[in-house]
Amino acid sequence: TRALYHLNENTSTVANDETNAYDGTINGAQWVAGKYCSGLKFDGNDDNLYNDAVFDTVPSDNTIDFWFKPDITLDEYYVGPPTQYFFEIGGGSGKAITARWDAGLNVLRFYIENNGFDVLDYVGTFNAGTWYHIAFSWGTEGMKIWVDGVLVNSNSITRNIDSNTGNVFAIGLTVPGTNWVFNGTIDEIHVSDIQRDYAPEGYEVDANTM
Repeated sequence: TRALYHLNENTSTVANDETNAYDGTINGAQWVAGKYCSGLKFDGNDDNLYNDAVFDTVPSDNTIDFWFKPDITLDEYYVGPPTQYFFEIGGGSGKAITARWDAGLNVLRFYIENNGFDVLDYVGTFNAGTWYHIAFSWGTEGMKIWVDGVLVNSNSITRNIDSNTGNVFAIGLTVPGTNWVFNGTIDEIHVSDIQRDYAPEGYEVDANTM
């Protein structure tokens, strides 16, 4: 585990990292009931949670997973507001990793850009007001998307971004200062320096199994 944000504080403008290395700064997001204890609600305007050090060094293998509950159903009929961004890692021009619900294509898109780009998409439905566990991994085993413990898409592409002290890890929008945002609640954010495999369908991924 590289960083783990249980988001159980239910107060404060700091999200404690359980590894004691990479506390996150909360901008605007509100404490609400989470999947477990409390979580953070993002208003789809400018709310975010970020840390500017956890990806200064980018490992060869990585996974980011979390629980989320959208305020708006994300499916083939989604009409807006704009593209919903779960997270971005980056800061340098043309070097970024993002996970988003793409409003133009109506797919969940995992995107890595560095001297070119690669994408991995998932076509599915995330209903408003329902909790989902989602994971994105990348590295020597390629790119993978997991939803509720099920591997829903993968490829063999090993593209990554470079280590850089300018890399920012932003949850709930792209790098602060943009208007690509997320509407909904996020809980239990887990950053790993391995490519994790997840439980079989129906298995409950909770704070204690991370």
